[in-house]
Amino acid sequence: DLDEQIVKVNARFLEFFETGLESIAGINWRDWYEQNILHEISPTGEEIYMRFIHADGRMSFLKMISHDLNDIFGNCQGVIHVFEDVTDEKELEYNIWKLANTDALTGLANRQAFYEYAKRIDINERVHLFYVDLDNFKQVNDNFGHKAGDEALKVTAMILRQVFGKDFPARLGGDEFIVCVRREATLEDLEAMAQSLIDLMQEKFSASEILNRLSCSVGVSVNGSMRNGIEPLIKLTDRAMYDAKNQGKSRYCICRDEDEPA
Repeated sequence: DLDEQIVKVNARFLEFFETGLESIAGINWRDWYEQNILHEISPTGEEIYMRFIHADGRMSFLKMISHDLNDIFGNCQGVIHVFEDVTDEKELEYNIWKLANTDALTGLANRQAFYEYAKRIDINERVHLFYVDLDNFKQVNDNFGHKAGDEALKVTAMILRQVFGKDFPARLGGDEFIVCVRREATLEDLEAMAQSLIDLMQEKFSASEILNRLSCSVGVSVNGSMRNGIEPLIKLTDRAMYDAKNQGKSRYCICRDEDEPA
């Protein structure tokens, strides 16, 4: 009604939201809505998902349309809110998006997803990039087969999530990975991240008789400008990674964007 008290609901509403009429009639609409409907940004775009968590843990996605209820004189007497269950539609949409944007082996974002992510970064923002490449990966693949190589890539993804839990890691392809760090971090912080990544990889790989010859080389770009997009920063960070390889592997090299202010 005009006081936003819930006056009437249909049987399907009670069934879906797992409630009884005596529990909902007369309570404030906005209070009920805020307590029961959750919002999240769709991974496929900027659309806001509406979610409802059922008592058994199931999650449903909803769409809502609202209409004014007018009397014969055109005076508003209240509002009707109509919910539509769009769970199947949203899950299909998400699964299609996931197939296109997720690396099937590691579960990380793939190259396409990383570039789409980078497009959404403000041109005035400064970012840090980590370019990670496995050392001796081809030898492991050639000597022990793709199953061993796949295991190495899964281990790498696991450690990237561990070190960069607040950031955006992706697999570019093969044994090359990239991480975008958008939070505040000093040079010392970035060096600590790079060293932690190298140490954890060394620890994990050395425990395996098959993977013990693997390590990683890391290039790090500091405070890169997004004014020319992400591609120049990727190339810069890639060169730093190859510098690390040329200096003996299993180490990191730091580079600075030429556009970085003094």
